[in-house]
Amino acid sequence: MYRLFLFFLLITYSYSIITIKPIEPNSKQNIGFEFGASYKKQGGNTDKFEYMLSTKMTKYNGSNLVTFLIASYQYAEVNDITNTDVTYYHLRSIYALSSTNAIELYSQLESDKFKSLESRFLLGVGDRYRLDLSSNKLYFGLGAYSSKIKESGIEVYTQTRANLYISFGGKSERLSYTLSGYAQPNISEVSDIHIIEKFQLLYDISKSIAVSMNIKFKYDSMPPSTREKYDLKNIYAITYKYNN
Repeated sequence: MYRLFLFFLLITYSYSIITIKPIEPNSKQNIGFEFGASYKKQGGNTDKFEYMLSTKMTKYNGSNLVTFLIASYQYAEVNDITNTDVTYYHLRSIYALSSTNAIELYSQLESDKFKSLESRFLLGVGDRYRLDLSSNKLYFGLGAYSSKIKESGIEVYTQTRANLYISFGGKSERLSYTLSGYAQPNISEVSDIHIIEKFQLLYDISKSIAVSMNIKFKYDSMPPSTREKYDLKNIYAITYKYNN
């Protein structure tokens, strides 16, 4: 409960399980907030509980610029032993060059105490294109980022990776989906690659409240000794959205 309270103190004034579909600049100048929460408890032979909290603040600055900040925290225990303790912050600005092309600038800070990742800070830039397919949208992104990584028992080191991604999504009256894939090879050693797949199915209960199913798969070809090459997560969550 202390960890839960501390996280709310950190983000009340300010992924994850919130909406992952790409954001577009629009003609409005307003601020939007989104909050997501997930909780799971299991008893019997295995005593396990897990929760995840996410928040997202989006600032629209007219037809050319949108900026958003994501903060997320995930914690889990099995038989009173911690096996997940992850903190994540992501800040991104998107500047529209045309109706289908945009430049993205972003920074990210994350830690994963259970996997000995004390901190990873990165700065990146990319170019994004959109293709409209009837009621669906297809996005392509190409860019690069540089990261500074601190792991337990290892000296701080830096990496520069290319970032290629594709995102496809659509929406009906209440149901929407987003499927995204990322390939992030190390520029100095291409065989060192991260592959990330995300899928989200979102159902709008009302204008402000939605429930979602979130699946994330991650592959690291050269992980540290404390981590596996593959990581798969499946989370069900409830989300609240507010726009002024």
